[in-house]
Amino acid sequence: MINTPTKNEPRHAARPVIVLDEVDTPRFDPYHQWLGISPQCQPANHYRLLGLQMFEADPEVIDNAADQRMAYLRTFQMGKHSDLSQKLLNEVAAARVCLLNPHRRAVYDDHLRPPVAVDSPQTPEPADAELDNFFVQICEQQPPVSARHRRNRKVTALITGGIAFLTSGLIAIAAMAITPT
Repeated sequence: MINTPTKNEPRHAARPVIVLDEVDTPRFDPYHQWLGISPQCQPANHYRLLGLQMFEADPEVIDNAADQRMAYLRTFQMGKHSDLSQKLLNEVAAARVCLLNPHRRAVYDDHLRPPVAVDSPQTPEPADAELDNFFVQICEQQPPVSARHRRNRKVTALITGGIAFLTSGLIAIAAMAITPT
């Protein structure tokens, strides 16, 4: 089943949220399971979908993030949820096209920014709105997935390099210990 946002949801919520909702199968949320976007942060805007900081403007960063997401999502193309993988790949491609075009990104960013009230008195927000703002703040404070992956790759590379160095050292010592007869 594809859930579509209501008119009370923010303007950036125009993209449908993909959630399987069948009687016999548990709900599967590819945004949460594959991309780490919690249900409170859905529907994800283009920046969150690519694992970027809000309003990232560097085209190289945007392009690299889209490449990483697409490569990861392709690993699910042959699996149980291949149709959802393809839908997310299409969304990532659309996010890339939008954010790499400066004019389209500017229009998109304007839709994401809250409207500025002109000469209107400030009214307190209801408790539900405060809770929504809380979740938005949590979602924006989470580091992008790509940054976590970079740190993990660096650690893995250091460990692998260390093991390779130690192994080659042991081989060299063993070779010197063997005397020709």
